[in-house]
Amino acid sequence: MTTQEKIEDIEGKIDVNTITVEKFGRVFQIYPWLRSKILYKEQTGTETLQKKTIGLLFRQVLSVFYGCWNLFSKNEIWAFTNSTERRLVNGKYYDKLFDYIGNECGKKMLLIELRLFTYYPYRKIASKRAVSKSIFILLEEFYSRFILRLPKITNEEVLVELNLQFESSISQKEIIKKYLSQYRMMRFWLKVLPNPKVVYVSVSYTNFGYIRAFKEKGIQVVEFQHGLITSNHSAYWYKQSFDPVQFPDQIVTVGEQELNVFGNGNAFPVKDVIPVGSFILDHYSDKDEKSYFSQPLRVLFALQDTAIGDKFASFIADLSEQINSIEIIVQTRRTSPEYYLKKYPALHSVEFSNDSVYAALIESDVHVTVYSTTAIEALSLGRQNILVNIDGLSVTHLSSKLKDNPFTKIVDTVPSFIAAIEKIQFIDKRVIQESNRFNIKPGYKHNIQNFLNRTVE
Repeated sequence: MTTQEKIEDIEGKIDVNTITVEKFGRVFQIYPWLRSKILYKEQTGTETLQKKTIGLLFRQVLSVFYGCWNLFSKNEIWAFTNSTERRLVNGKYYDKLFDYIGNECGKKMLLIELRLFTYYPYRKIASKRAVSKSIFILLEEFYSRFILRLPKITNEEVLVELNLQFESSISQKEIIKKYLSQYRMMRFWLKVLPNPKVVYVSVSYTNFGYIRAFKEKGIQVVEFQHGLITSNHSAYWYKQSFDPVQFPDQIVTVGEQELNVFGNGNAFPVKDVIPVGSFILDHYSDKDEKSYFSQPLRVLFALQDTAIGDKFASFIADLSEQINSIEIIVQTRRTSPEYYLKKYPALHSVEFSNDSVYAALIESDVHVTVYSTTAIEALSLGRQNILVNIDGLSVTHLSSKLKDNPFTKIVDTVPSFIAAIEKIQFIDKRVIQESNRFNIKPGYKHNIQNFLNRTVE
């Protein structure tokens, strides 16, 4: 049984929307908070991308003053994002989701940036107004630890049954307090800071508390797609209905394919899904002048920070020993090559990319991953895919988007990969890009301006 099938089975039998807490004179449905953590732990073995440590706390404290003066300026838009979304464009690091809006569309935007993995000096970023999210996080952490008292959980017996079904061992109390703290502290900020007209988030399911605070204040919340959204993504597929007050009003996507995810039995409470394309892909596509295959063939392998990382690293290492007719380049995800070499010592003999994934793609001939979003993006940069179907994850996550794409092959073993790469032929990038226009809509600049004209007056 897949994770998604397990979710649907459990939510079909248990009234998870009745699990609530009452605090601040309001009733909060807490299952969505716990659900994302339960499933993330089930898939990766951990609850969070980075554990709370003294070192992490120290880095958060150091970044508190990063752009803090921008908090007190009047901005039409607040955008919550992550420093890992930045990509090098024309000598500056652009947030791939929001900086074009803040820089080119005449909108005053405050970028509130989580800075856990990658740090860019203020002079090197493209954002006109940016602030570290640390100032929010530290206040919430203090409030949660020393002031907030955990309320009684209504229908806790349902929660107990849910945990038994999932065999879950997540830190429920900490998660509940986290989102209550998000809500309470954002209510405070909205009293003391100039309020935005609209709020953008790159991830809704880690910001439930913020979203509710904004929407109670009458502020529209829009989520911008940061990764894959499919019917197999547990954060975007719900069997039962929930109060939309802690969910985004709209989701801006890169393509029209995502329109099929919402509705059709999916109870995720979003009003509109708006495809706009991708600024960063349009930019790098315009820069791409490659019109031939390299000799030897340059093959880019995109790593993933999931439980299958070890298996994928072993696959790459085994491949490097069995084939010498291609150049293997490994693309890291969030941190440095040194981190991944320490984590996956089997990769010591292969080359690592020091570029952004998009710069690396346009210098490569073929892209390889398990189920990373880069499989979708590679096609819009005119690069063919080979997907390594470890634990069936390529099929599970990408078959709905890429099953009919003639420039994407799925393999299960090293020999089948070698057979596929030996058959691959050069195809004009425009042909490959056209095959992917349903997944990534062309004409980002025109599309995003139309969206802003309708939503931000």
